Amino acid sequence: MAPPLVAAFRAGQGSTLRLSGRLARAAATAVGPRRRVSVVQGASRGIGLELARQLAARNDFVFATCRDPTRAEDLRALSAAHPDNVAVLRLDVREPESIASAVQEL
Repeated sequence: MAPPLVAAFRAGQGSTLRLSGRLARAAATAVGPRRRVSVVQGASRGIGLELARQLAARNDFVFATCRDPTRAEDLRALSAAHPDNVAVLRLDVREPESIASAVQEL
């Protein structure tokens, strides 16, 4: 299994994340010009889950991805504990349809 892939974007520091999907609209009020937005792949357990926890705890906005959110109890608990900081996305990088769906959500 590949390690979690993390992409963090900061305003004015290189890349810009343009959010346009359903989740982006829901998160728009929570994400300000100086707030970091991260995408953590494999956030349902292990290093990915811990990374998502730490980012959410320091008030970053986290798009936490996993193959099956219905089986990711710890990730759902993290999202419930930090509703303004964590959005859970289904993403299985082995399935093109799953990738396309996650991109639409973002």
